[in-house]
Amino acid sequence: MRFRALFKGKALRGQSSETRAPRKAPAVTAFWFRGLLGTGLVVLFAFAVAFFAWMEGEEAVGLHQLEGCSAMIARDVEKRVAALQGRLRALGSDPRMRRAFRVQSQDELRAEAESLAHLWPDASRLRLVKLGVGGSEDMPTEPLSYAGLDLVQQAKHGRSFTLLEVHRLGSPEEHLAIAAPVFDEENKGVLGVVHITLPMSLLPAVEDAGGNSGRLSFQQRVEEKDVTLKSAAGAETPSGGPDHQVPIQGTSLHVAAWVGADSFDEAFALWAFVAYLVLMTLIALVLWFPLRGLRRALVLDYGSVVALVEDALNRKSPRPLQCRLAETKPVIKVLTGLLGRLQPARQPLQKASSDKSQRVPKQEKAASGPASKEHRDDSHVAIDEIAAEGVAETTPVRQIESVPPQIFRAYDIRGIVDRELTADLFGTIGLAVGTEAKEAGDQTVIVGRDTRPSSKALSQSLVVGLRESGRDVLDLGVVPTPLIYFATRYQGQTSGAMVTASHNPENYNGLKLVVAGVNLAEERIKGLRERIAAGSFSRGDGQYRVGDLISDYVGHAEKDVAIARTLKVVIDCGNGAAAVVAPRLYSALGCELVELDCDPDAGFPDGRVPDPTRLECLEALQFAVVTQGADLGLAFDADGDRLGIVDSSGKVIWADRVLMLLAADVLSRHPGTDVIFDVKSSHHLASEILRHGGRPVMWRTGYAPLRAKLQETGALLAGEWSGHIIFRDRWFGFDDALYAGARLLEVLALDPRPSAEVFAALPEAISTPELSLPLAEGEAAHIMTAVLAQIGQLQGLDLYTEDGLRVESDKGWGLVRASNTRPALVFRFEADDEAGLSQIQDLFRRMMERAAPALQLPF
Repeated sequence: MRFRALFKGKALRGQSSETRAPRKAPAVTAFWFRGLLGTGLVVLFAFAVAFFAWMEGEEAVGLHQLEGCSAMIARDVEKRVAALQGRLRALGSDPRMRRAFRVQSQDELRAEAESLAHLWPDASRLRLVKLGVGGSEDMPTEPLSYAGLDLVQQAKHGRSFTLLEVHRLGSPEEHLAIAAPVFDEENKGVLGVVHITLPMSLLPAVEDAGGNSGRLSFQQRVEEKDVTLKSAAGAETPSGGPDHQVPIQGTSLHVAAWVGADSFDEAFALWAFVAYLVLMTLIALVLWFPLRGLRRALVLDYGSVVALVEDALNRKSPRPLQCRLAETKPVIKVLTGLLGRLQPARQPLQKASSDKSQRVPKQEKAASGPASKEHRDDSHVAIDEIAAEGVAETTPVRQIESVPPQIFRAYDIRGIVDRELTADLFGTIGLAVGTEAKEAGDQTVIVGRDTRPSSKALSQSLVVGLRESGRDVLDLGVVPTPLIYFATRYQGQTSGAMVTASHNPENYNGLKLVVAGVNLAEERIKGLRERIAAGSFSRGDGQYRVGDLISDYVGHAEKDVAIARTLKVVIDCGNGAAAVVAPRLYSALGCELVELDCDPDAGFPDGRVPDPTRLECLEALQFAVVTQGADLGLAFDADGDRLGIVDSSGKVIWADRVLMLLAADVLSRHPGTDVIFDVKSSHHLASEILRHGGRPVMWRTGYAPLRAKLQETGALLAGEWSGHIIFRDRWFGFDDALYAGARLLEVLALDPRPSAEVFAALPEAISTPELSLPLAEGEAAHIMTAVLAQIGQLQGLDLYTEDGLRVESDKGWGLVRASNTRPALVFRFEADDEAGLSQIQDLFRRMMERAAPALQLPF
């Protein structure tokens, strides 16, 4: 039965081969051939997929290269056209041109055109078209084409120079043309039009610009159709629509790019086919040797079957047989049993079958009891670092009766310690933050603190609340705020809390918060207060551990920043949190360091919280830079997220002028991107960004609004006058004074001039520092409402009201806004001279007197 089950019983049930249609049995080689054919098809398919993937990759790379070439060519032409337009603009108001168009003789006008032609050596022809009575054209002796007449009409009615166009497309007389009006002395009327014909050589050669990546050519829109300009070298005009187009400002042209279609040539196809044949040959050889061994083993095993049948027919005992293939072993075993029935007197087979009744002893089960209920993960019951610092692990968060609303500010939580901020309140805030982190899907909250005397105790209370909410805590201890931001990104978009009040007085403290990689600000800060008032908290038992990511941060920045030469740098940390990182970072970058107040345990020097926007906080740094002969001085605020700069001459360089230098560096690699700055920044900053090919975006003051705008616009750089600088170029997109200082050193190291000369080359105006007017809580908002109510009276001025009120005139600009970090009004003024500065300040004095007459203004 076992034999029939194995072979379906057909051969042993007496079925004759004559009852079924004969069928040719396939040999083992046929099965091998089928396998080889299938392998060939799979390999061919893999080759095809790889080839098309390679082709698409080559096309993508080629398109990327062509896009870059197209952009460069477009910018080159735009610069040439801009220069041409500048000359035309000057010509349009030239008294000589006005006199020329007032002459009555066409011959005199032609003579004047010929004399002007010497001033335009690159022009092939210059025509002066005088307007006759009623504005009709008094045509020159050399007639214009219809396209030329159209340009004259455009210049006359548009009262500006026209777009540069290509005329007589495809003909031997193909040329470039542009026209510009000439105005009378009052710039009210058009006396005539200058029409200039230029050779096609004004356009750069683009035939070989694409290289092997494809073809580039110029196109012009003619009657709703893009017409491709034929190359001077006679190269074949690409067919079909271009894969990419870049418009050229100031012209009716654009650069068109076609990705090369001849990347795959016949030689490559031949080599690919040869490679495929070689691979299939190798596969066939590799498979043939096992096939040959299989055939030999089958022949030997079939011979064993024949020998077994011969022994049975000869009434002999079956000889011991060896099977080469495991698959034939059961067949021989079954045949041995069946053929043994032909010998009924044979007993050994009967004994062998009786042996099957022997019992096999049962294996003993290993004794294994349930795991002890007392067993716990050692990581969960590790030494409690909070208890070691004086806070009992079992101390629960106490119920808070009332929460001061004024501590929940626009970008953070901030208030006076023991009056507005207490340890119990910080524990409750920890519960709220932990609950927010849980709802965002974060299990761990990273905690750090600055060097204020109150920060340690408040941090301990915060940790208790976070753990009670069920969140695990990674405590980094004393670190600058950028390190908390780095940790939340480096650890994978997790949550973080920094205990700091930044530059506020020493009796203040607060929290900067990140949940799931996003800084809490505005409504989400207010939402924490609402959660505390409602008592809506998660509960649990979070773990606690101490960590150190300073080496990771320094290593990451060291790999990113390369300083070309050794610079002598004075760093002033004011004994703030930056002191634990700044010396290690700048030493790792190869700087020669002079350290001022870099002891985080020493307390703030003279009881003054470091603030790089206050000149008195920079005096020691200025003195050290000059006396030590340093290349630069770097100052940091209490939590290390704002940067102050002193150049080699000891002069303070405000952050908006530092941003000019950094923007030029970023835009040199990423032209056309946005650069974001705040309302307190110099008006020269926007001009510098435009000059280097960027798009200036003025926005609200504060690191949180700047960071949000950076993400919204896709900008790579943002900064504000007070020293927050945010890089998304090669960095993570958060405000980091330590990294910003490193990037500034990288730029300065590439310039052989002293830093004082580098900054002196940047535009500068007369300006005031940030002028602060302290007020009672909530009073600043009421005064700003009264100030903004007066904007209807400010006629002929540019107004910006997104953040306070910024008023710009031809002489200068001024700003008043409510501070987001303290109860105060903030003022700043800038002008090109002292008279302009006094004028804009007088305007603001009148506005403030109408809004709040009793104020003692700081200017």
